[in-house]
Amino acid sequence: MAAEWQKFKQNLKEKRTGPKKNQTGKNRKPSEDFIIVQRLSQDVSGKAQKYRRIGAREFVPFDNENEKTIETIREACSRHFGTSSGLICDVLAGEQGPSCSSLKQLPDMKVIHVRFMDSTSNTTTNTCTRPCLNSTTSKYPYQDNSELIFSNMPKKIRKVVSFCDDSNTNSFHRVHTDSTTTTSRPTPTFIPKSLSVIDMIKLGKVVQKSDTCTTIQLWRFNINSMTWIQYPQTTNFVTDSKLLGEGGFRRAYIARPTPASSSLIGPSDTKTWVLKEYLENSVDIITQTNQTIEQHTKKIVQMHNLAKNFAEKLLLLLRSNGNLLRYGEVMVYNNILMGKKMESGEYVTYDLL
Repeated sequence: MAAEWQKFKQNLKEKRTGPKKNQTGKNRKPSEDFIIVQRLSQDVSGKAQKYRRIGAREFVPFDNENEKTIETIREACSRHFGTSSGLICDVLAGEQGPSCSSLKQLPDMKVIHVRFMDSTSNTTTNTCTRPCLNSTTSKYPYQDNSELIFSNMPKKIRKVVSFCDDSNTNSFHRVHTDSTTTTSRPTPTFIPKSLSVIDMIKLGKVVQKSDTCTTIQLWRFNINSMTWIQYPQTTNFVTDSKLLGEGGFRRAYIARPTPASSSLIGPSDTKTWVLKEYLENSVDIITQTNQTIEQHTKKIVQMHNLAKNFAEKLLLLLRSNGNLLRYGEVMVYNNILMGKKMESGEYVTYDLL
């Protein structure tokens, strides 16, 4: 019994003081044959401006005979992930960057974050190269030309002032945003009006008001959906006082949209329109047919769009069959809108001249 007890005490002593075997967990020495790598996306995304994780962490084989540097880590990751020759491995300090050029910039070696980016990408793997600041204390990486790597910084921080060495003195250079470097202000295209001698002489007298400006509500008819627009567009037209023509049903005047409201009526806003008003006796005739002036005006616009659709279909058919030269030109219908005068409530039509 005493021998067994002495053997038990010896086993406990060897367990406490003897060499440890099969160690696991925190006390285990890290292996030099592999590194733990988390692959990230090429660009940042989301409100936090983080690189997105691609898959789970992986054990990447690493030759323990080579010294651990950023270059050897890149080579090992490129071999393991089998990327194409056009991609470059970039080692990051974390999921929010920045790019690292030495092991001192990595927080630890437990998990290494890498991304693969195109070799033609504007972003580089270089860190801050400003001579007047310590590169290890810099928050955002710089390129050699002192431009910011925008993918490694929040979107709100788009303008900074960087320091660079200009011979013996430091000078400030403002780094513009990507929007200001790619776009430029358009060249003004304003051309002053050419005035004749007669027009100059007229300016010496008080110019009498010959045209009237009228506020009009315009409705469009969409033949594709067979509906009228629900909300009209309010536009100002300057109407000539001189009568353009008069028929048995309506009279016509030349009208032009004012510059302030011309953009409301489409790409043909700068062109001339024809205002057509109903004659007094025409209003009585329309009322006798048990319909309102609004209903009759809508029918005019709808039938005009029907005829315009026929002409466009015919032109398309002749062009597709190659018979346009044989049959000659087809009729062309311009746009037409229904309008209502704000002052009098009178319904009119506007035809593009």
